[in-house]
Amino acid sequence: MSIASRIYQRRVQLNLSRDALGELAGSDQKQIWRYEKGKTVPSAEAIIGLARALQVSTDWLLGMTDEIRPLTDDSNLDKAEIELLRLYRQKTPEKQDTILNIVRAV
Repeated sequence: MSIASRIYQRRVQLNLSRDALGELAGSDQKQIWRYEKGKTVPSAEAIIGLARALQVSTDWLLGMTDEIRPLTDDSNLDKAEIELLRLYRQKTPEKQDTILNIVRAV
């Protein structure tokens, strides 16, 4: 998947308009459109801003991994905990809320 499609996919997943993403990433709606259409490749600085705004790792944005946000320190987690966290992070914010509510109810 290209960086353009990853930006678009995650923006839609987070229910952000191009305008809102532009504000969060320090850009504007027109530039976000150019990135999503593959008309322009984001600079390193823009990739960092987009990754923060989209709540993903730069590696995911660049297509180097399919892990949206890799664990920074998993040394104290077992395999099941790592799998749960990985699956949770792949969900939309709304589904993450649902998951948390289910776990709290158990």
